[in-house]
Amino acid sequence: MYEDVFEEELAKESVFKDQSKLSPDYVPDELVNRDEEFRNLIQLFKPVLEDRASQRVLVVGPVGVGKTALTSTFGKELKSAAKKRNLDLSYAHINCRKQGTPQMVLRKLASNFPFSVPRRGFAPQEIMEHTIDYLEKSDSYVAVTLDELDY
Repeated sequence: MYEDVFEEELAKESVFKDQSKLSPDYVPDELVNRDEEFRNLIQLFKPVLEDRASQRVLVVGPVGVGKTALTSTFGKELKSAAKKRNLDLSYAHINCRKQGTPQMVLRKLASNFPFSVPRRGFAPQEIMEHTIDYLEKSDSYVAVTLDELDY
């Protein structure tokens, strides 16, 4: 009996063309009305590409204005721009709310590199040391977005 109901409901068309766009993780291909902010980030990170300098930026704003979409898109474009300049730069977008603890945030960061971190036994400082050691030995760089940092 319920099998028929189940199949009947699955056969119905949805009012949504693409439900994935309703996800909080969805990032559109094109950002609307964010050119100025994108250009500001480019200027702030220009020394990273030109001089391999370190940079920190805090992106703030009300919920739903596009901070995640902006930073995610920017990170991907920064990685691409670095590659064109023969700079080995990777990009990691880490949601601190989803990761839950500083150790999980660092594990997520380390997962971007070809070394393993045991699930148990490494303190956050050790994970960071392994990551920094890898970056220095391979002459690599990483741009990190810590999304929902206030969590």
